[in-house]
Amino acid sequence: MGFIPKSSKLRIKVDLINMLSGDEISIQEGYYNQKRGFSTARALNDILKELSDLYWVVSAAVIRRDGILMASNMTRPAGSDSKNACALISATIVGAAKNITTKCRMGFPKLIIIQAKEGDIIISEAGSKALLVCLTNERYHPTLMSPEINRAAQSVAAIL
Repeated sequence: MGFIPKSSKLRIKVDLINMLSGDEISIQEGYYNQKRGFSTARALNDILKELSDLYWVVSAAVIRRDGILMASNMTRPAGSDSKNACALISATIVGAAKNITTKCRMGFPKLIIIQAKEGDIIISEAGSKALLVCLTNERYHPTLMSPEINRAAQSVAAIL
């Protein structure tokens, strides 16, 4: 069960994605299913939009585990080079956290929170292929956001 979007249009898209058979080809805007004509990149952006509609989320992104930006509605930092750099650094942070938790025999990290002066950066696993990165404002509270981030990350995992 994934992130329950507000719009029924997105709910239909998520249901279609769950039925994909795997006949996908890579194109510039993301992945495209030949049989159903469905854009994975569009569905990822819809999930990010729904997540960003929450009052404490400034912006969000889905990145591959190797640091490649897949989908983003990030307003900060400005410029595609900065967004790509943030994606790469986020993947590097997850890799470092994975090394630490593995050496300490604690399993893999599920959620990483970086607290900053003007908000937090939350990095969550989104299945085995991707990470979900959220930038929050100062009104963020972990107990409020964790369930929403988990649902969004599960939806991203189902899409990919």
